Amino acid sequence: MNPTQQEALRQQHKISLVIAVAMAATLPIYAAVLELWKRTATSQIGFIEPVEAVKIRYGIFLVAVACVFLTRIIKARVLAHQPTAPASSEDSIQGAIQRLMSAFLVTYTLADAPAILGLAFFFLTGETRTFYMLSVISIYLFVVHAPRYDQWEAWIASRYSIGTTHWS
Repeated sequence: MNPTQQEALRQQHKISLVIAVAMAATLPIYAAVLELWKRTATSQIGFIEPVEAVKIRYGIFLVAVACVFLTRIIKARVLAHQPTAPASSEDSIQGAIQRLMSAFLVTYTLADAPAILGLAFFFLTGETRTFYMLSVISIYLFVVHAPRYDQWEAWIASRYSIGTTHWS
C-alpha cells in the first residue's frame, strides 16, 4: 500500500476504535440504569407473568446465540466481496477499507444486541440475572470482533497481493 492508503487505513481504524470503546462503554451504563431503576422505582418493575417470562427468556437467549453466529457469518459475507478494480487502484483499496469498516459496524451492532435484549427483559420482568448473563455474551462478542489493525492490514494485503509493513 502506498502512504496515502496506509494513512486512510489508520484513520478508519482509529475511528473504529473510538466507536468500539463507546459501544463497549454502553454495557456499564446499561447496568447502572438497571440498578438505579431497580433501587429507585416507586412502582413494581415488570408486568409479565412468570410463565410468559420463561418463554420470552428462551426466545431472547435464542436471539443472543443467533447473534454469536450471525456476527461471524455477516462479517465473512461483507469481507468476501471480490474487488472489481485493479489491485493498485486507489478506489479498490478505499473500497476494501470501507468494507472493513462496514463489517466492524455490523458485527459490533449485533454484539450489543444481547445486552439490549437483557435490559428490555429486565423492564418486562424485573429480573436482573438474565441481563447480566446476556451482557457476558455481548462482552465476548466485543472482544472477539474488536478492530485490530494488524488483521485489517493483513486482510487488505491478502486481498490485493501486496506486502505488509508494520509501522510504529
